Amino acid sequence: MDNKQRMRKRRENETPEQRELCLSRDRLNKKRKRELETDEQREIRLAKDRESKRRKRSILMPIDEHQNRQEEIESNIQQLTEYRILLQDFRSEMNKLGHKSCPVCNERFLSIDIVKGMCRRYYKANKNNIKKFSSRNNMDPGNVPEELKGLTETE
Repeated sequence: MDNKQRMRKRRENETPEQRELCLSRDRLNKKRKRELETDEQREIRLAKDRESKRRKRSILMPIDEHQNRQEEIESNIQQLTEYRILLQDFRSEMNKLGHKSCPVCNERFLSIDIVKGMCRRYYKANKNNIKKFSSRNNMDPGNVPEELKGLTETE
């Protein structure tokens, strides 16, 4: 007979008073042991307790609840996939839009209207005046450096 079987047999035969005495002795020993443990030992004990509780919860979780959680996770993944597809569609549409630039002021953006070789602002302005942002007014920044060519409108 091994030790576990002997303990089990002894517990079956003990009286309620003996059982209470044994439990109180166990509680006292446990309390003393905890008082003497170091911080490191305490952290290890608490980590084991947490892991044990987590395992018990996962074992005790009803199958229906587990299936509901799985369905919820799958639904969230499906939603994220749909959002990703929408975002990709948006980006591809934005990339299709072309930037137009005014040869007079070098302004460059999506909604610029080019009329007779210049943007609407300069086309409507007095033709004899020097354009405010033109190269004749020394406001032409020149070619865009290679490092900046890949930037988006926001950047």
